[in-house]
Parts: sequence; C-alpha cells; structure tokens
Amino acid sequence: MASVVAGVIFIYYEEIFSLTALDTYTATRQGLVILGIGVLLISLSLLIIAAIDVPYQMISFKNKLKMSIQEIKDEYKDSEGKPEVKQRIRQKQREIAMASTLDAISEADVIVTNPSHFAVALSYAVGTDEAPKVVAKGADFMAKKIRERAEESGIIIFEQPQLARALYFTTEINHDIPRALFEAVAEVIAYVFKLNSFSGNGQRAKKPNLKIPSEMNFDESGKKLNE
Repeated sequence: MASVVAGVIFIYYEEIFSLTALDTYTATRQGLVILGIGVLLISLSLLIIAAIDVPYQMISFKNKLKMSIQEIKDEYKDSEGKPEVKQRIRQKQREIAMASTLDAISEADVIVTNPSHFAVALSYAVGTDEAPKVVAKGADFMAKKIRERAEESGIIIFEQPQLARALYFTTEINHDIPRALFEAVAEVIAYVFKLNSFSGNGQRAKKPNLKIPSEMNFDESGKKLNE
C-alpha cells in the first residue's frame, strides 16, 4: 500500500505541486481526480493482497488445527504414559490390591473354598445381630493365596463348592452376605466354632450338610444353574 501511494505521488508529482497555481475550481477537480486514482489503485492492491492472504490464512489455519489435534494426541499419550509404564502401574496396583486382600484375612473366622477355584473369607461378630460379612474373596491365583494365608494364620478352611460360588458371585468385599445364604453360613460358622471342641462322648463336631437355595446355584463362570 505504501508503494502504491509512493507511485501515485511520483507519477502525479508535477500535477500535485502545480495545483497551487490553478484556480480553485480547476485545482479541486484535478486534485479529486488524482485522489480518486490513488484510492482506486490502493483498493486494487488490497484486493490482490486479499486474494493472496485469504488462501494462505485458510491453509495456515488448517495446518495449525492438524498440529493441535496431534498435540492433543501427544498430550493424551504422555498423560497415559508409555505401554511399559502403564503395565508396571497396573502390576503395582494388583500387588497393592492383593496385599490389602491378604491383610484382611486376619479378620476372618472361616474361609469357604471351591476348593481350588474360589475362596471367600467370612467374618462374624459373636453376640451381635450383624450378619456375617465378606472380608476378602478371590478366584484361581488369588484364591490360592487366600488359602495359603489362612493356613499360615490358622484359620479354618471349609470346602463347599456350591456355597463358595454363591458367596463369590453374590457378594462384595466388606458387605454382608445375602439373606438367602444366612442359614447355610450360620451352620458353617457354628461348625467352625465347635470344631476344636469335643462333645461329651469325645467326638468332634460333625461337618454340616448344607442346603443352598436353588437361586444361589452358580457354575464356575457365574451362570445360574437353574436358568
């Protein structure tokens, strides 16, 4: 634009400075003509600039947008971490969860097992109206660890596959057992409390023959057997 203004002044240099020698009407008319030519040339230069700049800005904006999307992806990747880091984090989380589960075994009164696939640790506060509570549970490898910790702690392990599966699939840790399993679990707890004591004739407590409600029958995949 400055170049256009300079060019107009250069071309019409003599006419511009000779305007002072003309009468007012003629000087005004010629001045307006020169001014109009200058405005026209400046407008044309702006159109040329716009014709070049608009496509450039559009392309530049698209490139910046692409970069922004890539930056978002990079940021997400950085926030998530590298695969090996994420794997170590998940491993550490599993170790912490396992340690927490195994620490809770010390609160259990009995471990109900499948015997190998499932293990559920139950706790019951004697002399209260509270229902038995699940303090830990696990399947396969975790079930094995629960059994090992129970043996180390001297906690009774009660093998009853049907009850173990029912407890595993219908309860959560630190929650009461389902009402439908109250009777069966009560028999187990009563058996455990009597297990180390002898009756008058010197016989140990007899292991109860539990009856599990039909709606609490599960296979090892968690599917109800009566469905």
